[in-house]
Amino acid sequence: MAIFGTTYNDFTDLLKHQLYDLNDAFVRMQKSFGDMADKAADRELSNLLTRAQSFADQHAEKLKDVFRMTGIEEGRETCEATKGLVKEASDTTSAGGDSDVIDAALVANAQRLAHYLIAGLGTVRNFSRRAGHPQAAEELQSELDSWYGVDRDLTALAESRLNMEAVS
Repeated sequence: MAIFGTTYNDFTDLLKHQLYDLNDAFVRMQKSFGDMADKAADRELSNLLTRAQSFADQHAEKLKDVFRMTGIEEGRETCEATKGLVKEASDTTSAGGDSDVIDAALVANAQRLAHYLIAGLGTVRNFSRRAGHPQAAEELQSELDSWYGVDRDLTALAESRLNMEAVS
């Protein structure tokens, strides 16, 4: 079945498409998290965004292991969703104005990126498990746990301090 030029002849084709999309998402997000870390006025936020960039760097590398474990040739497919999310983050990093408000916007952008990764990693984990690749699923779960932590830490920082500072 072909949808928008993609062909899904079997479940492996679907897993491959999802892995390619996720691989592209990680590559695109690496620079975006770094740019947001550089823009952040709040030191704790900058550190969290730097950690997210580091995770994106590491996880792009770990996907190579997942490709190997699943027997799927490594590749990338343009992730249009990530392109849009990265564009929004770029708009924020080039914005002027109150640094507290910009920091709150950076958290929002970073969480959107993290949520996309969480959705993609969860999907690929489930597909890998279903396709009989339990080691790949375990590796993906580990990556997923890292992004849950990033999201949790960003939420805690925003709710405990940054959003209040942006409002005042």
